Amino acid sequence: MGIKPDLLAFGLDGTLMSSIPDFCLSLDHTAQRFETKGFGESEVAGLVGGGVRKLGQEAFILERLSQLFPEYFDVFMAFYSENHSNQSHLFEGMLETLENFNGGKWQFRAMNTFLSQRKY
Repeated sequence: MGIKPDLLAFGLDGTLMSSIPDFCLSLDHTAQRFETKGFGESEVAGLVGGGVRKLGQEAFILERLSQLFPEYFDVFMAFYSENHSNQSHLFEGMLETLENFNGGKWQFRAMNTFLSQRKY
C-alpha cells in the first residue's frame, strides 16, 4: 500500500517569493531610526539566509555592539510585521507552476517563521 500525499508545504521567503524588497524597507526604517546608513537590495540579498536574527546582526554589524542588538531587532521586527507584504512578490512563473501542479488534488501551505520571532 503506497502513501498518497495530498499536502505540499513550502517555505515562503526565498522559495515561492522574494521578500528582499520588504526586508530592505524594514532595514532602512531601522537604519533611519538609529541614524545609520541605509541598504540597497543587492546588499540585503547578500544578507538573507540563516534566519531573521542573523539578518539583523549582519545588517547592523552588531557583534561589536551586541548590547544594542535587542533594541535594533525590536524596531526592525515591529516595522517588518506591519510591512512584510508591501513590496514582496512571487518569483516569476511561481503562480502558474502552483496552479498547474495543483489540478485540484493538493492542499498547499506556505510557512513564514520570521513573524514568529518577533521579539528578541
